[in-house]
Amino acid sequence: MNFKAVFWGTIIALGTLLFLGTIFAVIFYYFITNFAWWTALSFAVLFISLLAGGFAASRRAQKKGLWHGLLIGVIFIVIFLIASAVLFHTPFSWVSFLEKSLIILLAGAIGGILGVSIF
Repeated sequence: MNFKAVFWGTIIALGTLLFLGTIFAVIFYYFITNFAWWTALSFAVLFISLLAGGFAASRRAQKKGLWHGLLIGVIFIVIFLIASAVLFHTPFSWVSFLEKSLIILLAGAIGGILGVSIF
């Protein structure tokens, strides 16, 4: 396991999440008044971010793409658990947590596999 690759993959995933989240927040704030699409777009942003992070980590490591992507997914799950406990004072929802965890792990795994397989 290449932890330097996992570190850079996590940084890329966080940066992508911040960038895409900001873009979609601005679009929703200024142009869209119907928030019915917010959940789907938030899942898409999360998926794309973890896909990019898993891809970058496994490209750097050049092996074990699935495991590198899954490790980035686990790191993100822990980050989101800590952030939601500290920042949001709403009741914890296991259904929402499991949905997001599944998307995070799936995206990280796919990104990791693609990072090793492509080129």
